[in-house]
Amino acid sequence: MWHLHNWMRYSHPIEKHMIDIIKRNKQFFFTIVSFLFVSCNSSSYLNEKKGPNIIWLVAEDLGPYIPSFGDSTVSTPNLDRLAREGVCYTNVYSVSGVCAPSRSAIATGMYPSSIGAHHMRTLSQQPAAKEKGISYKTGVFPWSASGKAIAVGKPEGKTKILFDPDTNIILGGGIVGANAGDLISEIVLAIEMGADAIDLALSIHPHPTFSETAANAAEMYLGTITDLYVPRKK
Repeated sequence: MWHLHNWMRYSHPIEKHMIDIIKRNKQFFFTIVSFLFVSCNSSSYLNEKKGPNIIWLVAEDLGPYIPSFGDSTVSTPNLDRLAREGVCYTNVYSVSGVCAPSRSAIATGMYPSSIGAHHMRTLSQQPAAKEKGISYKTGVFPWSASGKAIAVGKPEGKTKILFDPDTNIILGGGIVGANAGDLISEIVLAIEMGADAIDLALSIHPHPTFSETAANAAEMYLGTITDLYVPRKK
């Protein structure tokens, strides 16, 4: 404190009074100074380390059918604003057409099946069926032949169903396209009820609808489809 006493001899009376206060409360004073020093350094550190502000929005079973991707079917002003202020990736697609596997694929850039994320599947999907020695045949109906899909401008999709070739019973299925998450329920119910290809093909479906593509897939398997030319099943 020698320098402090030396300075006090020549300082103004008010300054001398302030020095006396500091001397009496020097522990409190140095605590405040230390706090301010640390606070300033922390603020500087946070500002230097601040990263980009990232918002990741994932829509289930939707596809790029919003204005920010060039479609005018619906109005999404808030998403449009975020798109204008940020970056839109127009070539980001997943190899899996369902929610959780597609999210894992986009987040990691890897095939869902390679990282154990492809859990939303039946045991009768083709790779699993082959591994387990399950015999099957498929019925696939492309949405490019669906009146509904063509009418609403969403022909990119298909409905695929796996059948037991001996009994025609439905083993599994998959749908890729608009509203696929809603449409898959019919195939799930058919599996649960033990329905076969004929049950599904002869069930009356409204026309034109996306739901009738399930019946169309059964007809593709049976060879009775009239929407496309397919050799009749022998």
